[in-house]
Amino acid sequence: MAEAAAPSGLADAISRWQRRERDRELHSADRAVLAAQEADPREATDVFLARHAREKAAAEALVGAVKGDKSGETPARDAIMGLQQGLAEASYWLPQFDLRRLTAELTDMSGALEETLRASGPRRRFAFAPTPEPAGTVEQSATPAAQAAEGEPPPPASAAALQGATPAQPPHRPSTLHFNSSTLPSGSPLVVSGEEVSLTGLRDQAIMLLGCPAALYIDDLERCSVTAGPVAGACLIEGARACTFNLAAHQVRIHASHDTRFHLRSSSAPIIEHSSGLGFGPLQTSSGPGPSQEDLEGHGLGEDAGHWARVLDFDWIKSTPSPNWALL
Repeated sequence: MAEAAAPSGLADAISRWQRRERDRELHSADRAVLAAQEADPREATDVFLARHAREKAAAEALVGAVKGDKSGETPARDAIMGLQQGLAEASYWLPQFDLRRLTAELTDMSGALEETLRASGPRRRFAFAPTPEPAGTVEQSATPAAQAAEGEPPPPASAAALQGATPAQPPHRPSTLHFNSSTLPSGSPLVVSGEEVSLTGLRDQAIMLLGCPAALYIDDLERCSVTAGPVAGACLIEGARACTFNLAAHQVRIHASHDTRFHLRSSSAPIIEHSSGLGFGPLQTSSGPGPSQEDLEGHGLGEDAGHWARVLDFDWIKSTPSPNWALL
């Protein structure tokens, strides 16, 4: 009986060892999945938004403190710049709605800071007070507070005083210029200065944007060529087919586009999703009108960092090169 029990005990030990190995492998796989999720920036949206909200609240407090002490201007600007840099890095995975919303909020904050600095400009120079008027005149021109104390209503403000009053202005926010097949000027370039620009539903058009738009949104273009930049913020392209783009922007994100060529200069790698047949090359600055070197340098895009050759394809997770894009 003892000899029969030995094989059974050995089988039980082997079975227990196999179960432990399976459990260990499962735990290892779970840890690998968790690590992959943590490494995937698209899984970190909620974490980024929460951190951004905290840092934004701190920056708003610094902007508010500038009103009483202009020495706080530099910390406030640094805080806004840090938020903008973090948003640029997060543009890889942030949904477009959140990216546009946060960009607009930072634009508002920058406008509020500039408005505060203008409002707290240099004090008026000292000037001698005018010669006092005779006593009779003083009695006739009693202050509104004194008249109210005596039960008399204060006189209405004069028209000149009302005209001289300056109402409080809301923080500046870039307007959006929308262009489609019915509103796009034919044969002439579009001149912009700080506005956001939207190009939608265009066919067989050559679009030239002169100036520096705050952001560029492109949707449903076919057989078009677009030259623009430098774009101060993001360039979001969706539904481009058989088009050619010559763009300078800090971030470029491309969605659902096919058989299209991109000549880019950017401060981060372009992102593509659900796209195929895309070609990427450097910005073309020598042929025809386009972004000037002065404007490029003024927006931190004076040098070609080669990001156009490091495209991120969110649909291709393998280590081999993505078949959805190639270098021109």
